Amino acid sequence: MKAICKRYSPDCFNDGGEVTNMLTAEFNIDRYGEARYKSGKRKGIEEGIEKGMERMVLNALKKKMPIKDIAEMTGWSVEKIKELKEKNK
Repeated sequence: MKAICKRYSPDCFNDGGEVTNMLTAEFNIDRYGEARYKSGKRKGIEEGIEKGMERMVLNALKKKMPIKDIAEMTGWSVEKIKELKEKNK
């Protein structure tokens, strides 16, 4: 591909130029799969942390802990805690 780019349009596709690199880049399925795996794993961990936090907040509400104290403890807003409380009545 590089040879074709150089031959037919040497002014636009200088060696090592951005367009040449884009056109001649090789797709590496292993690197792609690894990146997707890491991204999915990170997202799963974040979702797990969020679910754990929700459980903790709901347990604190069941024990009649003041919402203001829960907000301080979790870093969540009072509004978010109230929304979760309403959603789980």
